[in-house]
Amino acid sequence: MLPIFCLRLGEAAIESEAATFRIRKMEKIPKYERLMNLVACLLKSRVPVAWSRIRGTVVGYDDDAAPGTIRRRFERDKDELRAMGVPVRFLPPTETQDEGYTIERDECFLPPLDITPEEALALSCLSGVGKGRDLLLDGARSALMKLRASEPAAFGKGEESLLLDTGLAAPGRAEQNLNELRRAVLERKTVQFRYRSLQDSRPRMRTVDPYGMALFEGRWYLVGRSHRRDALRVWNIERIAGKARRLNGRSPRADFEPPEDFRVEDYVGLPGWLLYRGRKRVSVRIWFHPDVAWMIAESAAASGDVRREKFTMHKDGSGVLEVKMADPRTLVTWALKFKEKAEILSPPELREVAARVLTEMLEAT
Repeated sequence: MLPIFCLRLGEAAIESEAATFRIRKMEKIPKYERLMNLVACLLKSRVPVAWSRIRGTVVGYDDDAAPGTIRRRFERDKDELRAMGVPVRFLPPTETQDEGYTIERDECFLPPLDITPEEALALSCLSGVGKGRDLLLDGARSALMKLRASEPAAFGKGEESLLLDTGLAAPGRAEQNLNELRRAVLERKTVQFRYRSLQDSRPRMRTVDPYGMALFEGRWYLVGRSHRRDALRVWNIERIAGKARRLNGRSPRADFEPPEDFRVEDYVGLPGWLLYRGRKRVSVRIWFHPDVAWMIAESAAASGDVRREKFTMHKDGSGVLEVKMADPRTLVTWALKFKEKAEILSPPELREVAARVLTEMLEAT
């Protein structure tokens, strides 16, 4: 029988699980969740993870039980994972790295699937199986999303690649807007809708050339050119007030042509400070305390060429993140989540933005 963790998970799934074990704090959690947290931690790390770090950060091994009790729990979980086929290994220290536990990805994941375009088309026909939301449809949606991510060539690079979804109808009041916006993307029709952003007290009318849509962490996003800003923007479809409508829905002619190099995945799921491509990017340096520096380092290492992040680790365990930003307020808001364990080093004007944001937060409380 195949091990239950031998799933061909994408980086986003591992990233999500890794965030869960770092953030969520509970005294008692189900055993399966504790095992998943441990697997996510070991898969996410590019270096062996010491027991001392597992003990302090992975939910399920961070409670107030006696150290010996927690260690025995960890040993039992290791044995159970190995029995399932998950290769948890201990690596001794070397000249270049410390000792710790690891999981070899090549031994944990199933081999890549070889899907033909005909098979991909057949899978895409799942869009017609029904509407609403239940366990079967959720499972189908998740499976097809993973297949699209792992085998993009099989699913083609034509118009349908602009819709990063399973085709299954989304539940709730946004379903009608999803269908309307989907048609607008494929037919290249300009749309209008009333949208409430985080900064707006009331919805405002938006006129948009919709280039693509994507599902990210359970929410649908629209990417396109804002007529008001004359720049690419991303909208959370759940924040649309009322109905979205195509302006020239009856005309067979396209209203616009998206850029030839446009890819919806370049915009959805990225940090907010990278989304505003029309703006000049500025180099930023942020210092992080040793308690969180390792987390930032791993995220930077996994970000690839899209985010272009560089992290320099210091001997004391702290480190400095260097990144190009286009939107200072979004980056400041993210950095402030780390409280006293993060400090903006440069540029000076970004520190001024941080002071203003903090003042606004204090005045709002």
